[in-house]
Amino acid sequence: RAERKLVFERKKEKIALLAKGEGRLPKMRQHVNPLAPQYRTPIPTPDWTAVYGDPTQDLHLDLGCAAGQLLMQLARMDPHRNHLGVEIREALPVRASRWVEEEGLKNAHFVFGNINVSFESLLDGYPG
Repeated sequence: RAERKLVFERKKEKIALLAKGEGRLPKMRQHVNPLAPQYRTPIPTPDWTAVYGDPTQDLHLDLGCAAGQLLMQLARMDPHRNHLGVEIREALPVRASRWVEEEGLKNAHFVFGNINVSFESLLDGYPG
């Protein structure tokens, strides 16, 4: 149990560095088990007014957005729609969120979590 906790803490430290623009993505498994206990917590509903420049725009949802490059391109091409990427592998949306911030995009956002247990909680109250 102590060893698992240490591995978890190291992972969190690496993700924090990645969010700051430091470090690299760790070698990543291509698949995760969405039924595992750590993926059963619903994604909290974001503050849509803080996330998007205009939260009343239509929402394009990309489930399993991976690195988020496609969603970023769509956000650049379609500024009159908000784009939300959901990915179950935590490091990927962390890095994509950093790219959104660096580019100053006001119509793209990424979240980490399991959409299978989060669809309603994530989209609850979306004004668009």
